[in-house]
Amino acid sequence: MPLEITPQQRIALERIHQISTETYELLLSIADSFNEKTLENPELALKILENLCIRAVAGEQEAVISLISHLENFGRLGCLTSSDVIHYSIQAMQIELPKPSAKS
Repeated sequence: MPLEITPQQRIALERIHQISTETYELLLSIADSFNEKTLENPELALKILENLCIRAVAGEQEAVISLISHLENFGRLGCLTSSDVIHYSIQAMQIELPKPSAKS
């Protein structure tokens, strides 16, 4: 059963969508593939993914690395299949981070 997205999370997803369609689609794909029955608190899992995606589209390279690490953890917990983890990790590595602004 996929992760349920609350109305409040929909608002956050729309903000991500406005900045990066690819990241928005990645997050929706992960939520759709997620087996929420393996966790006590699947809402927390979605919140973690949502926050990491927000940080990634803000330009934090560490967020992408952390996102991949969380995908691997969710795979070990049985929330995602091994092929899902590989597929989504590759997509996460391809997130285009904004270029850092030059400071004067």
